[in-house]
Amino acid sequence: MLNDFVDIEVFSLDEALAFMRKRLKRYPHLIENESELIELIDRLDRFPLAIEQATAYMWRTKGNGRQYLELINKGGFAELENDLAKPMSGYKRTITEIFLLSYSKLRESTRQLFNLCTYMSPDDIPIEFFRQRVDNFPEPLRGFLTSGDENELIAELIDYSLVKRSGNFFSLHRFVQEVGREHLSRLDKDGAANVLNCCLEAVVGTMPDGREYGTFEQLEWFRQMSPHAEIIADQSRNMFVDSSEKQEEIGIVCHRLGVGHRSLARHKKALEWLNKALVIREKVLGEDHPDLAATCDLIMRTLYDQGKYNEALEWIYRAVAIQEKTLGKEHLETIHTYNNIVCVQIKRGDYISASEWLRKVVAIVENVYADMEHRSVFLTFSNIAIIHTIQGNYTKALEWHYKTLSIREKALGKKHYDVATSHNHISCVLDIQGKHSEALAQNQKAFDILVEVLGKEHPETVKTYNTFANIHNNMANYSEAFGWCQKALAVHKRFLGENHPETATTYHTMGSICYNQGDYDTALEWHYKALIIREAKLGENHPRTIETQSKIDAIKLQSNTNMKLIV
Repeated sequence: MLNDFVDIEVFSLDEALAFMRKRLKRYPHLIENESELIELIDRLDRFPLAIEQATAYMWRTKGNGRQYLELINKGGFAELENDLAKPMSGYKRTITEIFLLSYSKLRESTRQLFNLCTYMSPDDIPIEFFRQRVDNFPEPLRGFLTSGDENELIAELIDYSLVKRSGNFFSLHRFVQEVGREHLSRLDKDGAANVLNCCLEAVVGTMPDGREYGTFEQLEWFRQMSPHAEIIADQSRNMFVDSSEKQEEIGIVCHRLGVGHRSLARHKKALEWLNKALVIREKVLGEDHPDLAATCDLIMRTLYDQGKYNEALEWIYRAVAIQEKTLGKEHLETIHTYNNIVCVQIKRGDYISASEWLRKVVAIVENVYADMEHRSVFLTFSNIAIIHTIQGNYTKALEWHYKTLSIREKALGKKHYDVATSHNHISCVLDIQGKHSEALAQNQKAFDILVEVLGKEHPETVKTYNTFANIHNNMANYSEAFGWCQKALAVHKRFLGENHPETATTYHTMGSICYNQGDYDTALEWHYKALIIREAKLGENHPRTIETQSKIDAIKLQSNTNMKLIV
């Protein structure tokens, strides 16, 4: 290990500011703009040697922090490796000089591992990523990974103060990472492209596929990998501009990032990555490709999650038009999209259209896929149950919900998000039937699964909060019912916003609880909150809006009746 290499510790912001003020106190005009200094310190990621080098450059040139930032952003740190940037005290060498001394001492396999990491997020790089995708990496690194000796390489990087390790993860200081990536690209542009290509292909191979990530394991892996996949995707978009093959792979990563972020209720971020996937796929694959339809479908689902049902419908119709043209009307992916149209139309309150689409789906499933265990078939059965519930056919609804639950458990396991959805649906129907104890038991199963898979503060988990509230309200456990509503409301406001239809649902339930307790004034306040949202988001003629308006009318009538009796 080099004695004059610096450990990858960082200044606090106050320490960095104090350091620069002390060094540059002879030239007050260089330190008078604190926001400018903070921007420079953040750009240098509070790395002591980098701040020492910047301060030395500013002292010698009498240039301010803004000018130094512009030089870095334009030409990289190598542009500043001259006598003007030589440290004034403490360190004998510049950043690049020290980095190159360490880098030159690494064995080839360790150098390959470090190079790969320069194109990832610097923080919390999972060692498992390299273990899973051994075949995507070059020799001799591949040999070490195959034999399970990657810890030896990480230990060497630690010895040279290039990384730090924490359990099954290791991290680079982002400044060291940037210098390393810059050095690699200047030294060998083709080599840099090969390194980034290895990262891209490994990410494509390791990120789960599908419309959503339904298990804890899938979501946990996504949480670990998504910061790295994002950086690799963005850098690949710039590196492989002229390669249709690489752009197609980048489109896959962008789409899967959208899947994961949507599953974690990060709706804004999901749409950001799905729109990137959309642009790439339109350009590379054309307007009529099934993969483009898959991205349109996922954009629809994200808008649906946000309560934007009319916008969602536009995207789903675009998806189904592509699928009917390229896959045919009886393809399982097309059927799944038909089912999604049913779901959107139900949320829009257009039950006639939902029923028409469902009849179309059922006819195909009965003729072609009746015995197949596939998510398109599961969703068909679930939608049949929901339509029966809307029509008041509760016995039939339960029959179909239990059938859906059975095949989902068999195909997906008992700890899957879709299984929880079935338990929750069953609970709601049982509650309507007055079977409150059974309803509580079913909803508890849904709650337990969703907490394990998604956590307590996820909008899908919170749907069980509203169900608990309704059941306890019907059991006259008003305090407990209201408590579940308050928990639900806190999460809705955080993830969905004040004006989301699900927020309105919670307000409506709170109004019903207050009404049942005889507190009509407070009940009216909550119902009016629900009505405002439902009118704005769903329309005046939506069944949910009419439901709330009817409650308000009933409360007013009850209040007037009570007043007359008093008089």
